[in-house]
Amino acid sequence: MDYDNQEPKFPSYKDMLTRNSEATEDDDDINLLDDDIQTGESEGIPYINFSDRIKDLAIKSMTSLWFLRF
Repeated sequence: MDYDNQEPKFPSYKDMLTRNSEATEDDDDINLLDDDIQTGESEGIPYINFSDRIKDLAIKSMTSLWFLRF
């Protein structure tokens, strides 16, 4: 095998910013407990309430969120 003609594979700038080069499908998974979500209906309008734990996890995951505009 000729190793001289192979270019090293580096993550792109976009991958480094979005961490796609290291991401796995389990990186952003949140394990829900029975008390984490409450659903119901109030005056004919459906609602979903999330526990403080889920709200904190959502906020924590958004702290590293980047918006790229091209």
